[in-house]
Amino acid sequence: MFQRFQSVPCRRRFVSAIGMVAVLAAVLMAAPAAVQAVICIVPDAGGTAQLPPQCFTGYLSPQQVHMIVNGLPPGTTIIADLTHRDFGINNSGPGGGLGGEFEQFNSFAGINLQGTGSLGGFNRFVGMQLACETHIGPRVLGNPVQSFPTDFFMMQGQLPPGDPDFDLLRITAGTAFGMPSPGHTTLTQLPGGNWNVDSFFDITYRIDFIGRPGGALSGMSGSTTGTIRMQAGDPVSPGFCRCKGDSNLDGLVNLLDVNWFVDEVLKVETADLCADMNGDLIVNGRDIRSFLAAIFSGGNCPALDAWETPDSTGDIATSSFYVFGTPEQPPIPAGFFGPGSDPFFGQVLFDSQPIDPIRLGPTDTIVKRPAMPPVPPGPPVFVPIEMLELNLVSAQPINIGYNGMPSTETWHVNVAISDTPAPMGAMQVQAVGPNGGSFTANIGVRPVFVFTNMQDLQQLDAGLITPDDVRIRVIDTGDPGSPLNPLQLQFGDGPISSDWASQVCGQPVEDGLFFFQNQGFPFIPGINAPFNPCDAFKPGPMKHVRPGEAHYVKPPNKTPGGGAIPRCGYQFIGSKVFCRSGKIGQCPPAPPVLCGRRCPPLPCPNFGVRIVRIGCKNAVGTFNRGFCVQFYRLRPPPFDCAICP
Repeated sequence: MFQRFQSVPCRRRFVSAIGMVAVLAAVLMAAPAAVQAVICIVPDAGGTAQLPPQCFTGYLSPQQVHMIVNGLPPGTTIIADLTHRDFGINNSGPGGGLGGEFEQFNSFAGINLQGTGSLGGFNRFVGMQLACETHIGPRVLGNPVQSFPTDFFMMQGQLPPGDPDFDLLRITAGTAFGMPSPGHTTLTQLPGGNWNVDSFFDITYRIDFIGRPGGALSGMSGSTTGTIRMQAGDPVSPGFCRCKGDSNLDGLVNLLDVNWFVDEVLKVETADLCADMNGDLIVNGRDIRSFLAAIFSGGNCPALDAWETPDSTGDIATSSFYVFGTPEQPPIPAGFFGPGSDPFFGQVLFDSQPIDPIRLGPTDTIVKRPAMPPVPPGPPVFVPIEMLELNLVSAQPINIGYNGMPSTETWHVNVAISDTPAPMGAMQVQAVGPNGGSFTANIGVRPVFVFTNMQDLQQLDAGLITPDDVRIRVIDTGDPGSPLNPLQLQFGDGPISSDWASQVCGQPVEDGLFFFQNQGFPFIPGINAPFNPCDAFKPGPMKHVRPGEAHYVKPPNKTPGGGAIPRCGYQFIGSKVFCRSGKIGQCPPAPPVLCGRRCPPLPCPNFGVRIVRIGCKNAVGTFNRGFCVQFYRLRPPPFDCAICP
């Protein structure tokens, strides 16, 4: 009945195993890696990518904001959340300070300004044109991976006259002004010729302002200097690891992935989730054997089926739901939410929460098929399956009372999947004709319920408490002694199609719609056969319904042509980490929240919560599993629902 989230690469500290790594490292060069932001893919331009990259979202600062501090009353700041985009190149060529090239261009800066302290009511959006110049190091045209240093040499712009609050608002940055702004860019060529961009600058900036008489900042002026990381794109390895060991996403684990794998094993501080071949949360020499075994066994990645849960209709008869307090599932026990909290009996309707809207569209459930034999007409074929990802969110908060009194608190509910493996399930596939047939499926699920206090989120947004003060309660049905039971989901009579269903509404099935459908796994569940390009989604969703809970799924529809999904109106405001050992781990960087097929993607409307699975390092250096709960708030306009699809 549920779905799970992981859009940020979980990073692992490494424990060295020098022997086997040294053998590989002696003959291979390591490939680069970087931090998570928003995916940026650009077309080929003569064996490389044009810079600056024309990403839809431009350069963002997902972890930091510009600040105006000097010249304001004590305890008062103006947060300036800046997006840098719409690059128009005026001049470029060989040269610059890094021995490669230079680019001179104009651009647009969109800035959300939000006051704190005595300017708590100041909240507006401004835009300005910038004049910029960047320098880049040498790159070899035609190389599939091009990695080089960069420098933001110059950036300057200011508001035009006539602003109601500013007589002057000017941004200056870059090495040319004595403010070093180094960076780095990695271009990775993807199947089909396009380029994945992973680029950042650590920009040192100065913001000068003079308040306009009669405006909100009348009588104020000052200059503030700071440094901030601006990021475009992210590494080619996805946040959700579609196939461990497959760094270039070609559906195979082979020699093309060795350089990247060696680099990950040799890292001292962090390593990519996709290099953790044996699933022990540590990237080290013990993963080499599993990596080599994957190569020598043929290297085919498993088929991963993507599913979407339709949003709640408000009616339990047509929505995914869970009922606490039934013969199958007990209520949430008394005292769970705090001393004196009453037991919770009641139903919760759930919406989809997309795992990774940019790469995977509205997908919120992922099922793995590690093997797929041929399906000839005749008796059914049984295929093992496993649920990898699950991500749902309550359509409305639940109400909790204390000491038998009426409800006094509301709690937001997320559903993820436990790290405790559930028993393997099975899919029964029966071919009816040469182009398809039907299937039924039975799969075990160990859900995790995460409850976040909504009143605390409001306090956090107002700056009255810290993220560590936000009350969160977790029920993991994979833990011994859990008050709730695991689930057994059953789906029946879903359609299948054969390998000739290569596109849906013009969108290749390999392009994030149904993940990998390799030659060894030509079967796509949920798509009608005979196949018509856009008819696949017209039938009603398949469903699992039994007393106390239900889960509806369908193949995820994606914008025809794979159109860009705009950045949506949520801003990261904090996180809290839970580890089974009780130790505090490190939460991965939080990316900007993106629009899925609806707006807002989190049904708050003012606050959002997401869950990321992480590894937590304890005092003796070993790892335990845990969760990071990330908090978001709605941005002020124009980054609101008006710009969402």
